[in-house]
Amino acid sequence: MHVSFVLPMEERYSETSGGAIATVTRHLAKELSKDGVDTTVLSPDDGTVTGTTGIDVRLLNFGPARQPALWRRVLAKAAPMHAAALGVGGPAYRRAVHRALDRVHPDAVVIANDPGLAEEIAMASHGRVLLWLHNLLTTDEAPTLCQLPDAVLLVAVSGAVADWTAMTHGLPRDRFHVITNGSDTNLFRPPEERSHRSEPLRVICHGRIDPNKGFDIAANAVAMLRKQGVEVSLTLVGSVRTFGMPEEDVARYSSSLDAAVASADARRLSRQPLEEVAKVLRDSDVAVVVPVSEEPCPLTLLESMASGCAIVASRSGGIPELLGGAGTLVDKHSVDQVADALRALATDDELLTNHQKLARHRAEELTWHAAAHRLRVVLGDVRDGD
Repeated sequence: MHVSFVLPMEERYSETSGGAIATVTRHLAKELSKDGVDTTVLSPDDGTVTGTTGIDVRLLNFGPARQPALWRRVLAKAAPMHAAALGVGGPAYRRAVHRALDRVHPDAVVIANDPGLAEEIAMASHGRVLLWLHNLLTTDEAPTLCQLPDAVLLVAVSGAVADWTAMTHGLPRDRFHVITNGSDTNLFRPPEERSHRSEPLRVICHGRIDPNKGFDIAANAVAMLRKQGVEVSLTLVGSVRTFGMPEEDVARYSSSLDAAVASADARRLSRQPLEEVAKVLRDSDVAVVVPVSEEPCPLTLLESMASGCAIVASRSGGIPELLGGAGTLVDKHSVDQVADALRALATDDELLTNHQKLARHRAEELTWHAAAHRLRVVLGDVRDGD
């Protein structure tokens, strides 16, 4: 079997960085290749894609490294409807995808979050088409989702995404397959020997920082505990990166977060390479993952679990099903509940150790190998149990 992954127009393949969809694609492509499945990744060209470790990455004639003429860029920004009519932006990207698929001749094509492109590829007979929903797509974002032919396979990154999409778009729930994200359990792993915890309790939050991710909630909870005399420290790893927020709102949020971090006397690290993130996680006791939005399937949670951190997480999107009882769930926005959960872990070594073991055990069930195998089952390449 030959599987082609098509990255979204705004993402690019990278061995070391990139968006969540690109990261998921990178891991799945590697696992499929290990199983002998021919795998191709179609990626926009931003001039930085290098070192693909055996993965066949085809750079599309589209992206920052293939900038259109100045007048086309200005038109695309100022008058997107007219730009689309002249093939600037999305339509140009789709044509680049079709040209690449004509050369690759895959048996199956995996499309992320783009029902329109999935429909086009199905009509062009480029192979079996699978639409993988990594996010909650509104009816404005995905007006054609309910019109997709039955031949297009639908995969959701969590049961929460499948339930929401079926209800919102009027689709049968049994049409959806669920394939959750995984984690690299070799890179993200507990320390070889976890000695008796010394004070203070080491808490970590990592990932992209924006108002939806709850970093300020974690900082305020830690600040509250420190004022009460509970020995707890906090490390934040990541950079503020927002999409579509007005600059004044970003500045206001950054100022509020800075105040919370200062109140918690937290250590703050900028965005780090994955190897460094894994080291910091190994040196932590507890990970707090408390987004206030409906997170579909956060990689940060899976990485923290694989690292053997006890988990405090919000009842948000796909988080409860990912956690599977291997941690403490709290209500969204609740600083008090986060503080209570951390206090319990800081004062009960047996509870902390038990939660750390449960988290790692759960992560071992949610590997990239398991996700790739499930994808092969959905595509009919293998059967369940093989």
